[in-house]
Amino acid sequence: MEKKYKVQKILNKMRKLNNIDFIIKGESKEFDIRLGIENIPHLLGLHYMDENRTRPMDKIKLIMSNNISDKDILDKIYKIHGTRQMTNVKNRIDTFETFMNNLEKGFIVEKTLDTKMNVNYLIIQSKENEYYHLGIFSSDNGTLLLEFDELNKDKSFLKTYFVEDNIVYFDKSNIIEEIQSISKYSEDLEEYIPFSFDEEKNRALLEEYKINRELNYREFLKNFENSKDNTWNIKKDDKELER
Repeated sequence: MEKKYKVQKILNKMRKLNNIDFIIKGESKEFDIRLGIENIPHLLGLHYMDENRTRPMDKIKLIMSNNISDKDILDKIYKIHGTRQMTNVKNRIDTFETFMNNLEKGFIVEKTLDTKMNVNYLIIQSKENEYYHLGIFSSDNGTLLLEFDELNKDKSFLKTYFVEDNIVYFDKSNIIEEIQSISKYSEDLEEYIPFSFDEEKNRALLEEYKINRELNYREFLKNFENSKDNTWNIKKDDKELER
């Protein structure tokens, strides 16, 4: 069987993005999030690879330095936790990149299932009988995580990502909001600019933003994806806005 390296691909992409501050805006909800490569191991479930707690950056170094494949990761998880947890992590690895590349197509809902999961909102997408969940902790209801100080009280945090075959985690949600926009902070411009985790869509957004600061994020991406003959002026050199 040919070995796959989706985990390494995701880690390399996040290393390229570096630490990013981005805002997800719904119809009434808004999440201000910082995401870095050190967040990826937990989102993908890589902490299940061993029984001892390993720092995220040490886990990343282990995987990258030893060219560990997805199969190698899953084999380690199977030996420790069995088939169920191995399948759980496999589903995360197989779908995470596509989910993030299409994050703007998700819906914001409340997590209503009573669990130990430190999450109060989810961004969900679905395909056939699978439901993809990105778990967010937000302090917009006046609560704070104990491990974060006052400087972070306005931040939201990506806590987990998982796949289920049902809607039990959000079936009693009082809200279901379409995502209106995603923007990333540009240190050079000192402002938030339109953003997509999908590189092609992101280039198109940046080019349009150069000439139209009032662009409608949702409509632009909808038109961009529906266009069979892509006529958008996409340049490889988009450093002016992307740095």
